[in-house]
Amino acid sequence: GTTSQVHSGTHKVQIASTDANAAISLNRYSNNANAAYIHFTKSRSGTIGGNTIVQNGDLLGRIYFQGNGGDGNYAGAYVECYVDGSPGTNDMPGRLSFLTSADGSPTPLERLRIDSSGIIKFDKYGGTTGKGRVEFGNSGEQYIEGYDTGNAGSGSYLAIGSNTDERMRIDSSGRVLISGQSVLSSTSLTYRLQVK
Repeated sequence: GTTSQVHSGTHKVQIASTDANAAISLNRYSNNANAAYIHFTKSRSGTIGGNTIVQNGDLLGRIYFQGNGGDGNYAGAYVECYVDGSPGTNDMPGRLSFLTSADGSPTPLERLRIDSSGIIKFDKYGGTTGKGRVEFGNSGEQYIEGYDTGNAGSGSYLAIGSNTDERMRIDSSGRVLISGQSVLSSTSLTYRLQVK
């Protein structure tokens, strides 16, 4: 088919309606396995179509989700893609981030990241504490939680919870604590498995 381009002073295309027709529908009719898609492209060139290499940490694309709070629109979530390494010819390392706003805040924080090496990182508090948590089911009673202090592992732990209570913890020194978050006593520091 043909390519259509829209250029304006604000470089935006807006779709607005007072009914259910405020939507974008992408349809592809072709006898193959390919689908319709949305394409985001970033270049550091100041010229349309120019080739200037992007850099590590550059934002390649973002999807915004906003809602009206009664006096304006506020962000509820973002999905973002960043350069995650050193790019070059036939080489574009990327990471995908999912951000959500907490209750009482209009600022989305990163909760989940898939980096260029395929590692999935969770952060319940959006990078403010180093704590990640995965919950099973709707009640959150069963969970796995990890905490990274960033201080060479000191104070970090991995915990498993059941019925909303922590049942097992592996602390930064390698101790396995069952039904307790701390050691039983100062005299038991050398014991690696402690049941409370």
